[in-house]
Amino acid sequence: MINKEYLYRSIIFGALALVIYCVSSKGLFSDIHVIRNAFAQLTFIPFVYWLQVFTNRNIFSKRWIPEYIIWLVWTLIMPIVFYMEYTVTQNFIRFKGETLFGNAILLGLILLRVMAFDSWKKWWGYIFYAFMYISVWLLPIFQFVYHCIYGEFISTSAIIALQQTDPKESIEWILTYVKISGIFILGISLVLLGGFVPAFEYLFKGTCSSTSYVKHKKGIVILSLIVWGVAITKLLPMVGVIDQWKEQKILQNEEKRFNENYEERYESIVIKQNVDLPKGTFIVIVGESESKDYMHVYNPLCGYENTPWLSKMKNDGNMVIFNNAYACYNLTKIALGTGFTEASQYNDISFTESMSLIDIAKKAGYKTYWFSNQIGEQFNEVPIQMIANRADVVENSKNEYDDGLLPLLETVNPDEKNLIVIHLAGSHARYECRFPENERVFMDKEIKDDYANTVFFTDRLVGNITEYAKNNLNLQAILYYSDHGEDYELGHGPAVKKWSTVRIPMWIYVTDDYKRSFKEKTDVLRAHRNSFFTNDMVFNTVCGVMGILSNHYDYREDISSNDYSFTKESVFSFNRQLPIFNDCGQEDFEYIDRTKTGVVLVGNGKNK
Repeated sequence: MINKEYLYRSIIFGALALVIYCVSSKGLFSDIHVIRNAFAQLTFIPFVYWLQVFTNRNIFSKRWIPEYIIWLVWTLIMPIVFYMEYTVTQNFIRFKGETLFGNAILLGLILLRVMAFDSWKKWWGYIFYAFMYISVWLLPIFQFVYHCIYGEFISTSAIIALQQTDPKESIEWILTYVKISGIFILGISLVLLGGFVPAFEYLFKGTCSSTSYVKHKKGIVILSLIVWGVAITKLLPMVGVIDQWKEQKILQNEEKRFNENYEERYESIVIKQNVDLPKGTFIVIVGESESKDYMHVYNPLCGYENTPWLSKMKNDGNMVIFNNAYACYNLTKIALGTGFTEASQYNDISFTESMSLIDIAKKAGYKTYWFSNQIGEQFNEVPIQMIANRADVVENSKNEYDDGLLPLLETVNPDEKNLIVIHLAGSHARYECRFPENERVFMDKEIKDDYANTVFFTDRLVGNITEYAKNNLNLQAILYYSDHGEDYELGHGPAVKKWSTVRIPMWIYVTDDYKRSFKEKTDVLRAHRNSFFTNDMVFNTVCGVMGILSNHYDYREDISSNDYSFTKESVFSFNRQLPIFNDCGQEDFEYIDRTKTGVVLVGNGKNK
């Protein structure tokens, strides 16, 4: 027989859930997804009814206050703050699973509490319930901690970065930006959360009888399994962050197509011109997280003389230091995935359809090397690792620090034509882990001093690499640039809207032999030292510097070409969302819709 009182309360709960969803969705019922999710709130009515039958307890009992707190966080607070953050309806609608998941965990936690405190009455039951209660808090807590650090919630780009991060980098990120004090506070908070419900239960233990709970034990268990099964398998994947995580995994699988039909695509490369240089070596050094804002050679007011070698080389006739280089994105995956392939912001070529710099050099008869202090087997499906794996020789440093890469150059034969890529760990946080303690130059162990020490360590290393290559490898030219910049307090990534994260150092050193063979090109490089450039054009620039023209070369993205014509008004970052002409020396930036800038983008033509 139907209990009318329970049914009445169940309908009220369904109506309340619907009202909360309407509030959090701002009543945007023109979208079919919103309408469908609104009606989905009503499907909880029968679950609420049977919960009351099995527990003999009012769904609105004060006993369930702890569960209602987390319910409100999921169903009301998170959707509203997301809406306030993104302000755009289309972005907000994607957060469709929060309210449904919140309803499910409310019921699931109530059922678990009844089992733990009224049926089992064992210490392990209390611990299990506390574990589940803490678990459903973790994602909201992580979202708000991330927001406290970066001023925004977890974005798609943040998820990309997280998926490309190894455990060591994750630990370093936590220690750098959350800090020990933050970890301690977070740990204490979780312990308090775990103890909140047992303490609350103790205060209200006399408010109800437990005899009916034992009587309906099987029903409670079955209903609990159903509710948690639906919550975890059906509703959790609909939550915004989880949904975005799945989307990025799909995109990662799409990126694997980069290796499809490789032999056929490689054979299609046509080398149109390859100047017969003396056998020798070209080197590309990729820095990590180095911002020119914190380098003395670019900014004497930075407070640290951390570039003594580069500052000395500034007036060398063989050195060209570029003053207006920018990162195309402040994530390594995107910056290097485009920098080492023909794909860029300025053409319609996708990463999966592009050829890499390694491919072009091999086709032109160069032996290719990839020496890295970052990559490993765990990153075999990351775009930059897929590019690296195409080199003839791939070696990872056996040393914790970047200077462990220098001995790898001893394996290179100077009597061959060589292209060497050296990928540094550079200034990646945690900064104090990037250089030996006995080589600390700036002694105050503050974060800005640690960052300055990483810049100094890199400056000395690239100087040593240059000298070794000149003396032992028949060097022709070295190009150095950083994948992106850094804000030493916040790091990098799309959440860090600081110009320092996209202003990067870039320089090229050419030998006397190279100058004799490419006098005009050397003059062009020097003439372009103040030209604006983004590092997704490195592919074409290196091809131009090496004298390799192919059916994959675009002269307009080659800063060593007379036809390079990019200006401050025509270069962008963040997939053309951020016009560089907005950089007027200020500290922060905001994304700008490129359709509102009035800028005509450079064409997509190639040197056919």
